[in-house]
Amino acid sequence: MLFRSGLLKFIVANSKILAPATDLAAAQERQAAKVHKLTMGELVGKFSDDVMGGTGAAEEPGVEIDEAWYSFSFKVSADSAFVDQQNSAMANVVSERNELIHHFLAKWNPASQDSTLAIIASLDAQRDKAVLVREQLRAFAKSLQDNRKSIAEFMASEEGERQMELAWLRNSRLVALLGDVAMQKARPDGWTSLALAGQLVKLHEPAEMTEREERFGHSTLKGLLLATEMFDVMDEPTPKGGNRTLYRLKPEWKLRIASAPAES
Repeated sequence: MLFRSGLLKFIVANSKILAPATDLAAAQERQAAKVHKLTMGELVGKFSDDVMGGTGAAEEPGVEIDEAWYSFSFKVSADSAFVDQQNSAMANVVSERNELIHHFLAKWNPASQDSTLAIIASLDAQRDKAVLVREQLRAFAKSLQDNRKSIAEFMASEEGERQMELAWLRNSRLVALLGDVAMQKARPDGWTSLALAGQLVKLHEPAEMTEREERFGHSTLKGLLLATEMFDVMDEPTPKGGNRTLYRLKPEWKLRIASAPAES
């Protein structure tokens, strides 16, 4: 047949993934195996929901994580008229395919020239519509492949590795706690004592302090704060001739955290 499910299976199986980085390859294999078992109608339904369903919000693990997770989503961004037309065309192809498989022989009288000519005309019309759908799917598949390739190249680059490290640090429980302390225990001038922050974190979340170097590779809180690029850090002289380290959230991060929706 002209219209096969291979393109659909590829797009649906690879249009989104959410998994720990250490389990990414296996998660992709499991997803591909699951998609391979879907019927054509189920594939079209998944395609309409996952790919043609608009931009949507980024998926999150839904559990507390202690390692880097990978999330990728490919969706077609288009006006509602195009989405409706594409979904309708896909549903029509499935309907005509099922009609062809299950009812073709019942409609065709091979002894009648008129019946044969009518069947040929009907098949030609179906082919024309299927070709349009197939070419559109090929365009979607190419765009998906290009996006995956670009992301893979970026992730393998030095900047990609740096961004992954930043994301891991910035989304850690310890950095979130330090950000909370910076906003809740700041002096009138906006700065917070790092020593005080360390004491509070150690009091309420001792494991975050004891496992800091092993998990993040930084032996000091100051080094960790600087690595996140989220905080301003400075040393201030004390009345007794020593120094104390102060920190504060950078304005853009303070605004981002303040405007973030509260967790339910």
